[in-house]
Amino acid sequence: MRRFGWILAGLIALMAVTAPVYAATPTVVAVDINSANFSWTFTQGTGGMPNEWWFECGPTTGTYTMPVVKATDATGVLRTFPVKNVVTVGGPYYCALRASNQYGQSPRSPEVAFNAGTAPTGTPALTLTFTPPAP
Repeated sequence: MRRFGWILAGLIALMAVTAPVYAATPTVVAVDINSANFSWTFTQGTGGMPNEWWFECGPTTGTYTMPVVKATDATGVLRTFPVKNVVTVGGPYYCALRASNQYGQSPRSPEVAFNAGTAPTGTPALTLTFTPPAP
């Protein structure tokens, strides 16, 4: 019985170590390019402070085919950046962020997914038509 307990404990420990980790599928939202902002938090690890943030985007998840957009952060406090500085035309996008300094880049953040576009700019002209009741 004691041997069975050790085997069972070893199997449980092995399962805990080898459990698969699945990336969460990002939720896609619709945003207006001209008014949306990226925002993020940053927890300082054991490495240096970032002085740039690198936005990596593409049309499908995990595929960052657009040119990297770098946001300079000389003070280390930048935590928002306009979407229109990264994405200029409508369509679906998947974007990730990296912290960077002169020594290299951090791992990518989890992706954000969105459909970008612009809100209508014309002003609708509303009229009301009706037929008065007969006398």
